[in-house]
Amino acid sequence: AGGKLTDAKAPEEAGYFEPARVFRDLEHMELGPGLAMSRSVGDTDATEVGVVPRPEVTRHDIAEHDCFLILASDGVWEFIESDEAVDIVGSIFSKGWSAEAACKHLIARAAVEWMQEEGNYRDDITCVVVYLSCREDMASDNWEDYGVDADGASLAGGNRPGPDVR
Repeated sequence: AGGKLTDAKAPEEAGYFEPARVFRDLEHMELGPGLAMSRSVGDTDATEVGVVPRPEVTRHDIAEHDCFLILASDGVWEFIESDEAVDIVGSIFSKGWSAEAACKHLIARAAVEWMQEEGNYRDDITCVVVYLSCREDMASDNWEDYGVDADGASLAGGNRPGPDVR
């Protein structure tokens, strides 16, 4: 579609990380859009250079066996297939650990995959894991078993189930 792509710059080259960006013309970058791919959803200014601003959307009716949702950026999905992500989060969920712990495990796994595949470069890795609290196995007064207090706030310190992943 005519868009021109700049190379990403590593901190060693430029003193900071600069993502690859799409421009109309590399000799006149002031014409924009200078779009970093992580911001492409809804960015209709870049359609003329080949960026698709419409996200891929699928519909899934929540079934009785569904226990959680995983919402993640392409930095997670680049090297982790959906089934593997479900296995990672499902294993944390089945231990009764918090959604925060599941999210941290998935992010850590994605970071390891990026390191193995790309060395020091990696895309944005953003993830939200939501436990579906309407499930029978979570419909108890023992919310602390899931890493949250009765009001839904994350438990701090040693009370939180699961390892403290950073």
